[in-house]
Amino acid sequence: MPTEKTSKYLTSEVQLHRLVGAEQFSAEDIYQAMSSGTKFNFEPIVERGFDVMFPFDTGSLDISQKSWSDVRDEAALAVAIYEALIPARQASLEYLVDPGIWAWIALTQVPEYVVNRWCGGFVRPGVPVNSKSCSYFLSGHSIQKQTRCAPRRLFIAANTSNRAKGDFSQTERLLTNTDIYSATFERQLGMDAELAVELAQQFVGTGREIYRPGFKLVGVLLSTMALEYLDLPAKKALVLEAFNAVSSEIVSSK
Repeated sequence: MPTEKTSKYLTSEVQLHRLVGAEQFSAEDIYQAMSSGTKFNFEPIVERGFDVMFPFDTGSLDISQKSWSDVRDEAALAVAIYEALIPARQASLEYLVDPGIWAWIALTQVPEYVVNRWCGGFVRPGVPVNSKSCSYFLSGHSIQKQTRCAPRRLFIAANTSNRAKGDFSQTERLLTNTDIYSATFERQLGMDAELAVELAQQFVGTGREIYRPGFKLVGVLLSTMALEYLDLPAKKALVLEAFNAVSSEIVSSK
């Protein structure tokens, strides 16, 4: 059973670990283990004889807060996770797709965030209210499972902003609307960082009657072209074309 952290702020450099057999865990397995106090089997990550570290610093962010209504806090946590994984990325990029590592981060580094943000809070110390939502502790090898893992989701936003802009300026915008986030990163639209940022910049703040058909139209337009050959101006034009078509009702929003 991971120890629930009592400090509001986290500044720690611990060795990176992974949950052994994470691929076989279900949401109910996680819930039952947390409810019964069962200890998880974590193993340390060692690369070429050296410990891979996880320097996790949340600064002044209150990691134990019950309400995550301010997306700026999620963005700050996303950046902290991204930066803590720099040693792992330098050791091997394969660590970023290891479900065991993401489960370890969720269960030991940010359990309060996962439970308070995605599981309806704690019914008693260490035990989430919603057992089904314990799926947010887990990642996997499918795009959907990766984007719905709570810490992985945050990392994806910070990583996308950094790849597209060279900084974390778009992290908050990418996390602002969970529906738009899912529509982007659970599909091929999220495979290109610049396109993902353009979609967020254009559609965040609009209603479902705009962004849902808008995203569908972007997908249709991309089916006739090779995304890897589009430069940034072409991506901007593509997203704007879809937005204007839906906004002006050239394309039906129904």
